[in-house]
Amino acid sequence: MNPLRLLLLPFVPLYAIVIVVRNWLFDLHILHSQKPQLPTICVGNICTGGSGKTPHVEYLIRLLKDEFKVCTLSRGYGRKSKGFILAKAPVSSAILGDESMQYFQKFPDISVCVNVNRREAIHKLETEAPDIETILLDDAFQYRQITAGLSILLTDYFRPYYNDYLLPVGNLREPRKGMKRADIIIVTKCPNILSPIVKNDILEKIKPQKHQAVYFSYLKHGHMRRLDGSVCEINKDVYNHFVVLSGIFNPYPLVEHLRNFTKDVKLFQFPDHHEFTKSELKRIRKHFLDYFCNHKYIVVTEKDLMRLKDSPAFAEISDLPICYVPVEVVFHKDDKTRFDTQVLEFVKKHKK
Repeated sequence: MNPLRLLLLPFVPLYAIVIVVRNWLFDLHILHSQKPQLPTICVGNICTGGSGKTPHVEYLIRLLKDEFKVCTLSRGYGRKSKGFILAKAPVSSAILGDESMQYFQKFPDISVCVNVNRREAIHKLETEAPDIETILLDDAFQYRQITAGLSILLTDYFRPYYNDYLLPVGNLREPRKGMKRADIIIVTKCPNILSPIVKNDILEKIKPQKHQAVYFSYLKHGHMRRLDGSVCEINKDVYNHFVVLSGIFNPYPLVEHLRNFTKDVKLFQFPDHHEFTKSELKRIRKHFLDYFCNHKYIVVTEKDLMRLKDSPAFAEISDLPICYVPVEVVFHKDDKTRFDTQVLEFVKKHKK
């Protein structure tokens, strides 16, 4: 915890009262929550940022898209557009937001929708897109106006919610007991090898309810790729320098992955969903050109790439060797079979 945030401790009870009362009103059905007719899966967390929502939504897309007509629905965080948008080409991250744009580009056979009012969006989808068979709600665990049929809560292995505190001192969006609303809890970003002792220790701290299943996943980094999608082969036998340009909450898994190729990694970190400016990219360009090394690359995440390509400032670095590193979710051992079965059975059971 940042010691400076302890100065904000007096504000925690005020924040807690607001959140607890709000959840209490929904639990007592004083505030209305709608359960969609379509099978709806919510993916979210009770902490701010960095739990791996985007790759887990992508995992669900890959799991479902060959058998069902899938639609992702999010608020479209960071977009400059307003209202309900069902994505159609041509479109940009300024219209959809970076995460939704990533889904749209990578999965052309699904529907991608954004709207701040997701209850209104679902109503429109049910009436205007009758071929849609299941909806994936991206980052909607606190959106109580909708009661998803299957609710998935993510918690970071290195920043588990049970060790965190309420905003503004910690990163919790709501009290820890909010986890009870989840049907599935996924411990994300685990080490590739996870001992039974460690797993049992985590389970004891989570204390899952009888209705809750707990799974463990990790991130698998793919081959570094150029902007045209071709693989960028990195020769470990030569001296390499990576300039990491990051506007995501937690870039360190990417940084650690790149250190498998070289120890010389320079991180330029910006806030989550950051819109890069001309002066920032000029500064990165200067560092890149001034650094004496024959084998050097600018490396970004897929999500950052969505915003970067659409930015008017992109021309400042577009002539430099820019690469991105895709990531995929992998479940530990038999967790994959159990998780896939639970999700598929839910959709099949509730499909119209």
